[in-house]
Amino acid sequence: MFKRAVIIIGMCAVLPLSVQASDGSGCGLGKVILEGKSGTSVNIAASILNNAIFPQTSAMTSGTMGCDTSTVVQNERQERDIFVASNIDNLSVDVAQGKGDYLSSLAHIMKIEDADKSAFFSLTQQNYEALFISSVESVDTLAALDTAMLGSSSLSKYIQ
Repeated sequence: MFKRAVIIIGMCAVLPLSVQASDGSGCGLGKVILEGKSGTSVNIAASILNNAIFPQTSAMTSGTMGCDTSTVVQNERQERDIFVASNIDNLSVDVAQGKGDYLSSLAHIMKIEDADKSAFFSLTQQNYEALFISSVESVDTLAALDTAMLGSSSLSKYIQ
């Protein structure tokens, strides 16, 4: 009975790891065994294999089992993408007004300096239609934002 409880607790501990990204379970034994398969249950199984059966950290350290040790972590870009996707409606309202907490938060996430924030707010407001009217997808909004910022001499430095 104790053994089952430990297994269940262990599985519950790794389940959140399986939903970290919709594009797969990362790298490790699970990735190797379940390569090419998709779906929530496959990602959960791969995550369990990656983390519980054969620790993923071993594969990450050695660069084996699909783990690439040369990749660069890009959390800032992902944070921006997740923020916009999660807050697109509220962000749309702030951009239309040229100010607001959501727009300020986006500027903070993008590490826009205080001296450039007013230019950022103005640019987003001027490009409201391109950012929100042409599409309701956050990916399209972000692409339009990048394009608009690349056209600005003071804001292009914030596009990675």
